[in-house]
Order: sequence, then C-alpha cells, then structure tokens
Amino acid sequence: MELFIPVLATLLGGLASAVAGTLAARRGRHAGDPSQSVTLEARISRLQNQMRSSAELIEQITAEMEVRAATAASLKAEAEQAQQLASLHQEQQDAVMRAVRAEIGAEGKNAARQNLKANILFFLAGVLVSVAIQLVIKPL
Repeated sequence: MELFIPVLATLLGGLASAVAGTLAARRGRHAGDPSQSVTLEARISRLQNQMRSSAELIEQITAEMEVRAATAASLKAEAEQAQQLASLHQEQQDAVMRAVRAEIGAEGKNAARQNLKANILFFLAGVLVSVAIQLVIKPL
C-alpha cells in the first residue's frame, strides 16, 4: 500500500502530461492558420497552467488516497479487535457452560444421594409398619 500511492501519483502525472501534450499538439496544428495563430509564449503559458492544474489534482488525489489508506488501516485494526473480543466472549461462554454443567452434575449427584437415603428410610419405615401391623393382627 505504501508503494501504491507514489506509483499511482506518477501514473496520473504522466496521464496529465499526455493529455496536455495532446491538447498542445492539436492547437499547434492550427498554428499554420493565420486567423488562429497563437504565439509560442501563449501556448507555453497555457501548458504551464494545465500542468499546474494537473499537479494540483494529483496532490488532491494523493491526499485523498492517503486518507482512505489510513481509514482502511483503522478499519482493519477495529476488525481485528472485534474478532479478539468475539473470541474472548466465546471463551467466557464456554467457561460459564462448563461451570454450570459441573454445578448441575454435582447437584444431580447430591439429589441422587438424598433420594437414595429417603427411599431407604421409607423402606425401613414400611418394614416397621408392616411388622407392627402383623403384631397387632396376630400377636406372637
């Protein structure tokens, strides 16, 4: 990109020179006509004005291209930063999901243990009630 701007400016300068030379040559063809006779000084002056105009346009275009290059570099940096933030957010999401899964797994194990304890307790209570009922109905 650093080489692109000077090369483009040189090409534009050459193009402007070619256009100015073509215009001067066309006007020079009519120099033989006495009614349209233009002095050499006038043609040189006109050519100088055109060259100045071309140089100003080249400077403006070069400045605009530099601004666009800076904007493009800025946008590229912002895109890279956004990509880094997106990956950080993804890493954070993954970490939260792992923590939630671990917590759910631990809670599931605790709930299973508590259910097993409650089932054993109800089984023993059922056995005791059954024995008690049997003793009430048929004493030993």
